[in-house]
Amino acid sequence: MKRSHYALGLLAVTTLLSFVNRNVIFGLFDPIKADLALSDTQLGWLASAYVLVFSLAALPFGIVSDLRSRRAVITLGIVLWSAFTMASGFAVGFTQLLIFRAIVGMGAAAFSAASQSMIADYFPLRGRAVALGILAAGITPGGVLGIWLGGRLEVVYGWRTALIAVSIPGFLLALLTARLHDPGRTPTRLSLRESWTELQLSANSLVRSFFPFILSVLVGGALAWHFDRVYAADSNVDVATFGATVALGVALNIRLWVRRFAKAPASGPTSRRS
Repeated sequence: MKRSHYALGLLAVTTLLSFVNRNVIFGLFDPIKADLALSDTQLGWLASAYVLVFSLAALPFGIVSDLRSRRAVITLGIVLWSAFTMASGFAVGFTQLLIFRAIVGMGAAAFSAASQSMIADYFPLRGRAVALGILAAGITPGGVLGIWLGGRLEVVYGWRTALIAVSIPGFLLALLTARLHDPGRTPTRLSLRESWTELQLSANSLVRSFFPFILSVLVGGALAWHFDRVYAADSNVDVATFGATVALGVALNIRLWVRRFAKAPASGPTSRRS
């Protein structure tokens, strides 16, 4: 019982933090627009990049969570959104910021799918609906807190420092989630480094597993930069090119993971009951 409530509390706090990282940029739009000379359309795409990639990446990460360790997927998601929120504070142009915000959305998708599945296993009978409600309770407060924190920190320290500051707690939470017990899976306590190994997230396996998506982000970013710098294309063209390329990459990644999932042997509590 203590273990399940600890996991729920930790993941609920992490959910709140994920929405702080998602919404912090809304409180920074004016200084970012002035500093990087962005248009209103480009600001709109910065807001949309997170949502679009989150929606497209949720399925592949859901499949990974079924095939591999949910604990490692959760930790990976937190590290991704924290690292690329921090990286956003060092962006020098629209294309960089767009890519970083898209990867923040990918990290949030990884965390969301795996954390909900894990909590459902921690509370298999009575209390599951309440537990999932608690897990989701941080969404709105986290979003509001992110906008408020962004504005307050920007006034004192600037928009770049604001992004870096809200990213730091995520790395600390990742250390804790890496040691969570994953119900229904091998009952071991692993370090953050071992969790990445558990998920086969060495550099080679990560590229192999997400090659279509990674390639699409790189190619889409390069094309968007080329159209913007060489042809001085309208921002709608840049973003449409990037969005279409990434969407194709995610679609290919989904196809890759669905095929792997179909070939994988059944595992977990369901297979043991059958």
